[in-house]
Amino acid sequence: MRDLRLVPDPHGKVEIVEIFWNPGDYQTETQQKTVPPLLAYAELINSLDSRNRETAQRIKKKFLD
Repeated sequence: MRDLRLVPDPHGKVEIVEIFWNPGDYQTETQQKTVPPLLAYAELINSLDSRNRETAQRIKKKFLD
């Protein structure tokens, strides 16, 4: 929990899965390894926070449209 900076949530569970994409596909010289844009979009769009949803829309416009 400490390594991943997880905070207990009484209403949810955490599932840790193996990376299912090639991390090198989403890394540039100026950017650290990241997740595929679709994965980031899916996580953010399901948020109730309007700022997260706005960011999801930006990701969609830039990478998924």
